[in-house]
Amino acid sequence: MRITDSSVASQATHSYASQQQTQLSMRYQAPSAPHHHQHDAAQTRPEVSISSAGQEQAAHKTGDKDSKQQLSPYMSLVKQLLEYMLGHAIDLGQTVDGNGASSDAGSNGSSDTQAAPPPQQDGGSEGGFALDYSYSYQEQEAAQYSTSGVVKTADGREIQFNAELSMSRSYSETSSLNIATGSLAKQQKDPLILNFGGTAGQLSSQTFAFDIDNDGKQDQISQLKQGAAFLALDQNGNGKIDNGSELFGTQTGNGFAELARYDQDGNGWIDEGDAVFGQLKLWLKDDSGQDKLVNLKSMGVGAIYLGAAKADFSINDQQNNNLGKVRASGVYLTEAGAVGSLQQVDLSV
Repeated sequence: MRITDSSVASQATHSYASQQQTQLSMRYQAPSAPHHHQHDAAQTRPEVSISSAGQEQAAHKTGDKDSKQQLSPYMSLVKQLLEYMLGHAIDLGQTVDGNGASSDAGSNGSSDTQAAPPPQQDGGSEGGFALDYSYSYQEQEAAQYSTSGVVKTADGREIQFNAELSMSRSYSETSSLNIATGSLAKQQKDPLILNFGGTAGQLSSQTFAFDIDNDGKQDQISQLKQGAAFLALDQNGNGKIDNGSELFGTQTGNGFAELARYDQDGNGWIDEGDAVFGQLKLWLKDDSGQDKLVNLKSMGVGAIYLGAAKADFSINDQQNNNLGKVRASGVYLTEAGAVGSLQQVDLSV
């Protein structure tokens, strides 16, 4: 082919977009001050005097800050994590010793202290530290090329053509870190949950107040989504579930073993051969949030298998906050012969 004449028009477009989001939150709860038993007036407040040399050293802090701060190994690790995530050095400020006293002065200085013997103390409540970090990055790029034209060849032909070429790519990454210690660490309690809606491990971000660990204090636990219910035993017969002692698993951490205590005929199932079968309830909430207690037969449950397989699975919301964790799963049979699932789920409280 020999081109004698041509007319060609081409165009190209390119687009690129990226988005990065970082979230970091830290919470610190100081331990409550211990209660002092006052034996006499002289012990109500210790007298402390600091020498001028000690005051001068505290006022002129030099050298490496970390060594001055005398951070504990745990706080040093937290500091390194924060510096890695933030991309710059940070100063955690004053350290706190085991008695709650702040310390800025170096350990090599001299200070003269005179204090009365400390009074007897009742231990205060535990403090806590929590750190939540999340990072997300998204990148998209696209390019389009199009051309059209007409050519004439030496042998008299005229050829019209057009072509399009598209290229695109996308990339995303996410990471998260959650650290919690002491009083801010989320405890988990694991009741048995029966699924009758065809899905498993369904927890809602909405919470409700319930004393799940039977300590007299209300906890905030996740609501179950439609199609799931807590397996319960109304032990005092008052028509409601009062606390976690009327669920299975919140006391020992093994709901299947707690339920197995009621297997009177020893066949490995909770069924009509066991007296407890007619007493078991499914505790659920209706669309308006009102409690409902229904018996097993009304939901078509015929027998609950007491065997379970352990397999951990985290249940998180769309922001990757942990709502609970599936610890073990089992099955139940309906009166129609269908199979459903029963799970032991640790609920974050």
